[in-house]
Amino acid sequence: MIQLHNNLPNGWTRVNPDTNTIIHIRTFDDGNEKYKRYENEWILFGKWKGKIAVFNAFDANVIINSISEWKTTI
Repeated sequence: MIQLHNNLPNGWTRVNPDTNTIIHIRTFDDGNEKYKRYENEWILFGKWKGKIAVFNAFDANVIINSISEWKTTI
């Protein structure tokens, strides 16, 4: 988790990952299309101005460093 948080830019709010709260992505665009091939279950670890940072619930090495929160659902 510390490594995930270290990757966040300054100003982002670090969030303790909660594996009981699964995020699903509704819209994969803006360079995030490549993540469509992974199981669509994600864990939140950062927030900033309407953006979130998530990692894949099945492979923590798969990280989306920034996606608009409105493109996701819990």
